[in-house]
Amino acid sequence: MSQYYRDIDQLYEIYGYFLDKVLTDPNGFLDVKEALESKGFKPDLAEVQMRPKTTIKIDEEKSAQQVLKLVELLEEHDDVSDVFANFDIPDHLLEALM
Repeated sequence: MSQYYRDIDQLYEIYGYFLDKVLTDPNGFLDVKEALESKGFKPDLAEVQMRPKTTIKIDEEKSAQQVLKLVELLEEHDDVSDVFANFDIPDHLLEALM
């Protein structure tokens, strides 16, 4: 039994069926996914994603607007499959821009 599988048993005992998101090391992804499925969890999404180790806080409205526009343009580009970013825009600023 892998370390990842033992961790899933521990998560299941603590949280039951109320898991919203599970993050794991990419090397243990398949073990974790299979262990969750064996416990009856049906993930809406199961994939390896890049996550930033550091984030850049954007507090200015103009800068936030520019960053969001760039991300939008990248996501719409035919040759781009996934967009990852490390910016952190406060919720109140995001709401004002949406």
